[in-house]
Parts: sequence; C-alpha cells; structure tokens
Amino acid sequence: MTDPLIAFLIELDKDEALKQKYLADPQAVAKSYGLTAADIAICVNNDAKAMKQRAEAEGADVVHIYHAN
Repeated sequence: MTDPLIAFLIELDKDEALKQKYLADPQAVAKSYGLTAADIAICVNNDAKAMKQRAEAEGADVVHIYHAN
C-alpha cells in the first residue's frame, strides 16, 4: 500500500488512541501524519466518495466507511 491517505485511514481503524485524537481535531492529526492539503480536506470533509475511490485504486475489494457524526 503506497497511498498515504489510505495508510492513514487504515491506521485510524487500528489505533484507538489515534482515532480519539482524530475525532478531537481531524485537521491537526491528518496534518501531523504528513498528508497533503488535498488529503487533509478529504478527511476533514468526510469525503467518503474520494476515500472509496482511493481505496479501490489501491486494490481494495470491499470498502466500508463509517462516520462518527
């Protein structure tokens, strides 16, 4: 897996502490992970369509995206 956005989303799914920090301040956490401004915007805006497209481009067969809000 080479897409930094997808790697970040997978890490969020696996790491509860990171997830809690992200829920408190998504932009800061995404930025600290080294994501580009465009990827940060995808996260902050909960752009499920963009996330799904990127995951599929990485070869994901099934994509489930759940939002906290």
